[in-house]
Amino acid sequence: MSAALSYRPHIDGLRAVAVLAVLVYHIFPGKLAGGFTGVDVFFVISGYLISRIILDGLARGTFRFADFYARRVRRIFPALCLVLATGLVLGWVALLPDEFAQLARHTVSGAGFVQNFRLWSEAGYFDNASEQKPLLHLWSLAIEEQFYLIYPVVLWAAWRRRWRPTVVIAVLATLSFAANLLTVRTDPVAAFFLPHTRMWELLAGALLAALQAEARHEARADWHAEALTLAGLAGLAGALVALSDGHGYPGWRALLPVGATVLLIYAGGAARLGRLLANAPMVWIGKISYPLYLWHWLLLAFCRIVDGAPARERNAVFVLSFVLAWLTWRLLETPLRHGGRPAAKGWGLVAAMALVALTATWQPPQDGALFASIERARALNKFDYPDKMSCRWLTGVDTAEDWCNDGNAPGQAPTVALLGDSFANVYAGTLLEYATRRQPPGFVFRQVARGECPPLADYGLPHCRELVRAQAAYVARTPSIRTVVLAAHWPGYARGKDYAVLHEDAARFDAAVRDTVERYQRLGRRVVVFLAPPTGANPRGCIPRPLHFNDKYVCQRTAEDARRSDGDYRAGLLPWLAQRNVAVFDPFPLLCDARQCKVMEREMILYADDTHLSGYGARWLARRAGGALDALLAPR
Repeated sequence: MSAALSYRPHIDGLRAVAVLAVLVYHIFPGKLAGGFTGVDVFFVISGYLISRIILDGLARGTFRFADFYARRVRRIFPALCLVLATGLVLGWVALLPDEFAQLARHTVSGAGFVQNFRLWSEAGYFDNASEQKPLLHLWSLAIEEQFYLIYPVVLWAAWRRRWRPTVVIAVLATLSFAANLLTVRTDPVAAFFLPHTRMWELLAGALLAALQAEARHEARADWHAEALTLAGLAGLAGALVALSDGHGYPGWRALLPVGATVLLIYAGGAARLGRLLANAPMVWIGKISYPLYLWHWLLLAFCRIVDGAPARERNAVFVLSFVLAWLTWRLLETPLRHGGRPAAKGWGLVAAMALVALTATWQPPQDGALFASIERARALNKFDYPDKMSCRWLTGVDTAEDWCNDGNAPGQAPTVALLGDSFANVYAGTLLEYATRRQPPGFVFRQVARGECPPLADYGLPHCRELVRAQAAYVARTPSIRTVVLAAHWPGYARGKDYAVLHEDAARFDAAVRDTVERYQRLGRRVVVFLAPPTGANPRGCIPRPLHFNDKYVCQRTAEDARRSDGDYRAGLLPWLAQRNVAVFDPFPLLCDARQCKVMEREMILYADDTHLSGYGARWLARRAGGALDALLAPR
């Protein structure tokens, strides 16, 4: 091995910082706000080390694609195969059928290194909570492997054409960073998961390697190295402490951990401060960082699914992750990466990965009383109120989250317009049950809604604003409509953010509510606002599973937690609505007492996910509301 490729213990120390940051961020929420940026550190390190290997091989004339990818297989496949196989076994024992089906899809995606594309395609309002996806963390590994597939070919071609690697890498990094800045504004989920918006982070490390290869020298042990290392440590500490997860990442903010990592790689080995990273414990953690990253999330996700991951279990996950990572590194990774018969080992690992992926495509039978009970409970835990119907008749276009349903009396002139987002679809089930049981004379409702779109004037994303304008025009030209019901996830919008894409400020929300109510009142319509039900439930935790360690259901929701999740929007909204004679339906008193909020009614589950009532829950609400809905919805 050349001197340029000599071992650098401070890089293993950087790996340790990265993986510890990620572990603390995931396992101990709130303890390290920017711990998620450890992934950015990994990206820079990967780009740097891979570029050193490729550029050294090209300079010596020894680079071979077959050798490069064979080493990648022996490095990546052993721990990944084991973790994927373990996930399938745990999933067969502990997951519900639909959860296992999703895990199987993710296993295939993980084995094929396309998990980032899978997660991007699944992301949406009704997607399963990310913390309960045991293979969610493989998105970052997928981006690295996609980089390994494309980048060596580009670098090799540039070398053959005698193009300067630094120029090629700099151009690619600039284009990727520009794509990141553009995409993070229009589609933050894509900016987070897709390779072309994240590869600039790997290319930052690659550019450092290329510059060093051209200059043929490393940082010297002088005050410059000390200053650069100090700046790198400060920048990395700032990223770990000050940055917060959420929409708009990576964007500009990722420059902080990426730049800090570049400085630490360049100067850390030559500086005395770099010894902080190169000490023996940090180097040991760095060596096991890859299997440690793989194990920790798998274990944590299953604990969350089965038991809700109380503090004692999170502590156990932290310790067990280290034990399994060391055993994996010592007994599996090291023997397969080193020693004789590298070709046989490589092909064997490819076969093992293919077998894991093939096994994941087979849905094993989950029979017996336990799974019959689970399946019966799961059948209630879904959206079984009105089917989605296109709003094309109203807007001229189709979207995946349209709900323009005919309500309780298709073909009849509506007297009530139910407008909103996915919470309006919940309340459509409530209104259907209300119409069936109470049979109020003259009550005919029609639902016009779209997921993630509050029914507020000039608020939210462009396609939402278009729908709201269409809603208003529909109400204006339909004289039979006397009552307009506005139903949405008000806490999310009022707090200035929503699950996926909306982040307006609170003042803008207040103005939008005022403008919307006044618009419909000027049309002579009565306005009724349906508040959101308590959120934060864990309905799947209501089903006891194998590996269950708690002595009670983990789906319980205290009233205090529910009110905290609801935020403080009521304090500003409700007095103003009262001044404007806007009636309000509040499900909180029906679902919560002073201490506890209902998630189950006997054996029946009231929620479909952590925010939306299930079909049964929507109907249950109508039965409990009784005459309250008469007063709000009776024709006048």
